[in-house]
Amino acid sequence: MVFRIASSPYTHNQRQTSRIMLLVVIAALPGIAAQTWFFGWGTLFQIVLAAITALVAEAIVLRLRKQSVASHLQDYSALLTGLLLAVSIPPLAPW
Repeated sequence: MVFRIASSPYTHNQRQTSRIMLLVVIAALPGIAAQTWFFGWGTLFQIVLAAITALVAEAIVLRLRKQSVASHLQDYSALLTGLLLAVSIPPLAPW
């Protein structure tokens, strides 16, 4: 019996990273709406502030590493990171 050695991933999918990240952001919208309903408008302020901070921080790091900023920011990973950070901290947390 001959074993074939292959690297992961073993499943192949045609979805791009940007599409998956965008779907996760869209899936988080009902939870964000509920959090805004229960805890107030501070939640939306947190999300906007955290998303902008994550995007700017990633752009700065990409420039320091001399990589293209536009191609990396278009995968929405920084946006998703900011969104998840914002919903995990208390509304109106002191920045």
